[in-house]
Amino acid sequence: MKKGQFWYSDFMIGIIIMITIGLLFFSTIARLYESNDKIGDLISDGSLISDYFMSTGYMASQWSLGEGRIGFVNNGIVNENLDEFQSLEYNLSKTLFGINYDYLVYFENSEEDTETIKGPPGITPENVNDADTDYMIKLIRFVYYNGDIQKMAVVIWE
Repeated sequence: MKKGQFWYSDFMIGIIIMITIGLLFFSTIARLYESNDKIGDLISDGSLISDYFMSTGYMASQWSLGEGRIGFVNNGIVNENLDEFQSLEYNLSKTLFGINYDYLVYFENSEEDTETIKGPPGITPENVNDADTDYMIKLIRFVYYNGDIQKMAVVIWE
């Protein structure tokens, strides 16, 4: 063998390695943008839901018919519409919000006692982190409820 001589197989192995690295790079970049889009959607829908909760809402008696806008807070104080919201079917509430994601809403007081307001069956604040998902966000608002300032947590996931 002379100096500088290489074999065809060395060349092919090098090409295969370069193609593999290129494919891995581009698939990683594509997944990165996809996850950013998903997280952006969750943040957008979570903000929308928490904004609805922090509003007065209207036509509460018509929510069960799929009309009106959900809301149960006036000037930071939880109002009587909360009872109407709690009696609403979970899937119907998702329709009224116009979302496809699952969500959980609960109150947490200063002693960290929680009261679940609405969520999918079997999901509680204690086990929501066990949900089978890659993307989940949690938004916190503060409200006056049951004679105390409490956290209103909105958790949303795919």
